Amino acid sequence: MGNRFAYHAAKRITGIEDPELDDDTVRDVCGELANMFAGTFKNCMANLGLPSTLTIPTIMQGKRMAINTAGTNDQFRFTFEVDGFPIFADLMLSDN
Repeated sequence: MGNRFAYHAAKRITGIEDPELDDDTVRDVCGELANMFAGTFKNCMANLGLPSTLTIPTIMQGKRMAINTAGTNDQFRFTFEVDGFPIFADLMLSDN
């Protein structure tokens, strides 16, 4: 998610407005959102009889980042829009 949406979501979820909203709170909100989305997806997979394992969410900030996805068989990117902001979900699958 972009920086603007991260702050937008943190304001909506916590009720904290600028300038009291700090970077640590925004990162905490983003981590919790990632946990909720991933947990819901994992439960849906389990309901279909598909075992899965989640990694610990990592919150990264920056403009140009790369993630090493060695060991994955398939990768998918999903784009969503929330309150006019684009949100991206990357799904990486492996046989392990």
